[in-house]
Amino acid sequence: MEPNKIKETLQKPIVKICLAIVVVLFLVMLIMKRNDAVLQEGLTGIWEGAEDFCKASEISSMTVLIGKPHGFFSNQRECYIIISPNMAAQSFTVKHSTPSGSLSSTHKLPVKMKFEEDQIMPEEITWEYNFVEGKLVFKADDIYAILFKSPELTYMANKDAADESDSSSADSD
Repeated sequence: MEPNKIKETLQKPIVKICLAIVVVLFLVMLIMKRNDAVLQEGLTGIWEGAEDFCKASEISSMTVLIGKPHGFFSNQRECYIIISPNMAAQSFTVKHSTPSGSLSSTHKLPVKMKFEEDQIMPEEITWEYNFVEGKLVFKADDIYAILFKSPELTYMANKDAADESDSSSADSD
């Protein structure tokens, strides 16, 4: 095509509208992807049972470690739960959906939980994650956990993992 014909084509209103739609869709996709990354990173870490929840449940503590997703497009994670005194200490795998594009601070994630030993919670459950409060609620018909993210423990665990990775790569050199 000649440059003049290209210029004439781009000046048509329908072409301008189509280009505007493409740009808007691209921006929406960027926002959705950014929101998904915030959600994925926010779930990863060490979560501790809320004091009121633990007292009402007659336990002294609950700690849940939520690992990173298995892959870039994966929503499957390895997790570990400790309920004291001596009620549970076992690993479990979760698979959750991601509510793409939600700009709300609270996300409701349908989750399938598969425990390695005893299935101590229902297999299908909802996680209500509020990234502003750092709060995660496990619920089905009943509330099974009210957890708050522990930034300090999460930071230390990530730092220890990075230190181990650095020392193992130095050993292989």
